[in-house]
Amino acid sequence: MEFGIYLSFWMRDPLQIVFTPSSTSLSLLYTAESAKPGTSMNGAGFWLDGRMDGKRFHSFASFPLSKRGIRSVLSIEHSWHRPRGETRWAARAVPRAVVSTRPVAFYPQSRFQRSQCGGAAAKPPVKRRSGRAVAQICDFYDDGCIDPLAQVSVPVVFEPLFQTPIRFYYGFDAQAPSDPEQQLLPAADRGPMIKASFWLQYDQNRVGNRPIHANRTTEIALRVGNLTGFSGGENNGCDGVWGHQCSQNLKAYLQNSIYNLAASGVYYNSPLEAVLQQMSQAQPPPTIPSCPQSLFQVGVIPVESFVEENELNQSITVGLPGSSAFPWRTWYIRNITPSEQAVQVAVGIFSRGPSWGSAPLNSADDVQIELVCVRAPREQRPSNLNYVEPVDDEDEDEDDEDCYPAA
Repeated sequence: MEFGIYLSFWMRDPLQIVFTPSSTSLSLLYTAESAKPGTSMNGAGFWLDGRMDGKRFHSFASFPLSKRGIRSVLSIEHSWHRPRGETRWAARAVPRAVVSTRPVAFYPQSRFQRSQCGGAAAKPPVKRRSGRAVAQICDFYDDGCIDPLAQVSVPVVFEPLFQTPIRFYYGFDAQAPSDPEQQLLPAADRGPMIKASFWLQYDQNRVGNRPIHANRTTEIALRVGNLTGFSGGENNGCDGVWGHQCSQNLKAYLQNSIYNLAASGVYYNSPLEAVLQQMSQAQPPPTIPSCPQSLFQVGVIPVESFVEENELNQSITVGLPGSSAFPWRTWYIRNITPSEQAVQVAVGIFSRGPSWGSAPLNSADDVQIELVCVRAPREQRPSNLNYVEPVDDEDEDEDDEDCYPAA
């Protein structure tokens, strides 16, 4: 058994104390960080990793503190690797940068386990046939990362908040019933499974270049399932899926729904998330003219908020960009094959709406809605997941990816 304790403090000059006795399998890391120049936030972290009696446990938590009381998001993750009898849990808080309007500053994504283009640091890297560096392999049951079979990224213009386009990423991994891990399951529990993820990347130094006149929350939602077609045309590819009129009607419906929610006085945490939850629970489901009836008939529509604007102190709180090593949201879909998932259209919904308690809007047009529709490219490695060397995807943008999967 190996045991290690690492204690680090980041001040103006980093100080690190490492103590590692031999023979143990439990390691502990705690970090604390002083406020960065231009920000009003302090950060701290905790990480625990070990293996006992063939079971592995892993956790990571960061607790940002703000002098101005800006809230941060604590994400608690847990996964149970049933075939191997492996229980995993993780607690992670993503630190948020706080600035007095501009420029926007960020903390590094992680000092611990994963690199910008990697999975778990303990696993060996693989190489593309093109010879470029690639991501380290991410376990299928690790919902804190993804090693996609198929992945797509597209730019989305979201002005005036973002001065440069946001890059939207969607990808999925797959496991077949013949996978050795599934062979350990009862026959009734075996079946194809999809692991889907999404995240955004953007220039964190070019967010918010105008005075803030209202408290706003910017969010991204993703719906996948019960929708096939070919993306293309206006509205970031959505017109090619369901036609221009549906795109316009859907955007207007969401604008009016968020406007009415804000005007109602009912408490909500995030406006888009609240509206989509109401729509998914409505019986019968809402009908949007010229749009497919199955538009909101899906099991889950994950939503993430990533920008908070505060009019009082003219500050912007921005979440960290994601990557395949740190996707914003990951979920599992049973009984669907990679070829079936590849024809499904992923619909991203961007919104910039009023935070709860903000001043009333003039009209629904004050709510900004943008759509994006994509399909993941062809599979990037054979369905036999024992083969770990991924092949190049001809549809990927070569000039904005330095590693595989793209991060």
